[in-house]
Amino acid sequence: MLSPDSLCNLCGKGPGRFRPLLLPLLPFPICSSCLTGSRFTCNRQQLGLASPLPTFSVEFEIHTHSPAARNRALKLLQYHYVRTDDATVSDEYKSPIYASLSAFRAHLFVLDDLRELVDDRCGTHLHIAFPSYLTENLLAVARTVFGPFQRHMQRHQSETEQFWGRAFCRFALADICASYPWVRLLTRYHTLEYRLPRFRTGWQYLEVVRFCRRVTFYLARTLAVLEERHDPLGRGELAWRLNQTPEGMGDHLLSFYREALGRSRRQCLRHEARTLSSLPAAS
Repeated sequence: MLSPDSLCNLCGKGPGRFRPLLLPLLPFPICSSCLTGSRFTCNRQQLGLASPLPTFSVEFEIHTHSPAARNRALKLLQYHYVRTDDATVSDEYKSPIYASLSAFRAHLFVLDDLRELVDDRCGTHLHIAFPSYLTENLLAVARTVFGPFQRHMQRHQSETEQFWGRAFCRFALADICASYPWVRLLTRYHTLEYRLPRFRTGWQYLEVVRFCRRVTFYLARTLAVLEERHDPLGRGELAWRLNQTPEGMGDHLLSFYREALGRSRRQCLRHEARTLSSLPAAS
């Protein structure tokens, strides 16, 4: 017989109890705090083996008017997400901090199963670890570094929507210095927060994660080298010769983006081919 006095299976601290109506989603005792969450909850759990690329985490927002549909997202608690309150949507689930892509991919099918709960109100923000001592340097050159890449996204809106899941909007503005920029450079988590992404499908969002980790890694590595040379803004002759000026970094980001778009298109074609092959033959 199940004990009503078990500790919460998630936090291991509060008194947990089984929720009969939620047993298919949460087949273990859970405390009220973990179940309901709060606006200021952080998720500091780390998963996965370390890799050369930076760690990352996801904020998975959902919105629905159906209590039953809203409860479906509670299954994310089994995968070490924490539920938080956000006034603009129904719920926001914060993922653990992933050290590797494989740790994230292991449960991507769960997010894919919930994708219809991600409507036009939602963003699926992505945090990528970034050294805090380099943040001021990046802020100083941000418009030049992100400019070519950002202008490309503005000129190709349908392409932007297909890759990122949405175009620029009031919660992800095409102004890096706005209150709600598409990428926030100064956060309390020592990360770059990519606010533009919206989860549409697992393969689509996976390409976004790959791209953002690559960009963040490149910026951190380049700015660290410039800092060591006492040329933090990349204005010296050596930076110019090695294409490590802000303009050079901007060219690299645009090149990375074009490569990511090509990979995303190939993934899309493969996905469409698999879908067509699974359809019944015409009689």
